[in-house]
Amino acid sequence: MQGARYSTALLTALFLFGCGGDDSPTAPTMVPTTPTAPTAPIVVTITAQVVNNASNQGLRTLTPQGTVESHNLRVTGNVDVMGGNVTISTTLIYTFTPDGSQPPATIEENPFSNRTIAPNTGGAPFTVDIPINVPPGTSTDGIVVIVVNGTDANGGTVNVSQELPVTGTNTQRPAGSCTPDANTLCMDGGPGSPGRFKAQVDWRDFDNNTGPGTVTDGQRFNDGGSFSFLDPDSIDLFVRLSNNCGSANRFWVFAAATTDVEYTLRITDTQTNQTRSYFNPLGTPSAPIQDTSAFATCP
Repeated sequence: MQGARYSTALLTALFLFGCGGDDSPTAPTMVPTTPTAPTAPIVVTITAQVVNNASNQGLRTLTPQGTVESHNLRVTGNVDVMGGNVTISTTLIYTFTPDGSQPPATIEENPFSNRTIAPNTGGAPFTVDIPINVPPGTSTDGIVVIVVNGTDANGGTVNVSQELPVTGTNTQRPAGSCTPDANTLCMDGGPGSPGRFKAQVDWRDFDNNTGPGTVTDGQRFNDGGSFSFLDPDSIDLFVRLSNNCGSANRFWVFAAATTDVEYTLRITDTQTNQTRSYFNPLGTPSAPIQDTSAFATCP
């Protein structure tokens, strides 16, 4: 009987040991997971243009003295975003070389700073007038670089740019506006500048009669002409404008009169509104006018 009991206990121990007691391995537990969606990219775009190069002259003006051209180079554009918000600043950098002997000039403008833009809101449109002050006729051809910097909603860095060429700006000076009439003589400033300069004269004689000079019939030329004072059949004053931009960087004025009456001759550069006046006192035989520094407004 004792042998039988021992055998049963042994079998029970063997069964428990072989069928996964406390030391038996267990199967791994499988926990389902949800995949994380990738972060959508945030894209910043720039669209811009220079709107007043050689084909748009409306923003260039000249000082009355004709010594400085004030030119507003207008740049328009928009900064837009897709995919999320951004906070950005925008800088416009305009670089041009006035001529080969001078270092490049740089002008910087900032349309906006730390501006937050959201998608589908129209972006951030801008119009910037970059002021330029240069001697008349100076080329302001160059490049405008638009730089956008900032951060986006994903914690990323925004750094995009666009380059715009600026061409033909040295040809933006308005055309001459001289209109010839009985008392106005129009003279060319050279190729491409027909009727740029105008000449007018007022006179006073010994009887205190006054009046404007009359352009003599048949005496209108591209570079000059003549005026009559009292007698329309006589020539009292001859005027000539000489283009010496190539050799002296000047327009010259020459005049000769056959009178001793008082007169004031006015020559105006209609592109720059600069006027030179020449006066002869009453009773003084008129001396020749040879002004070789008259207009420093080339070309």
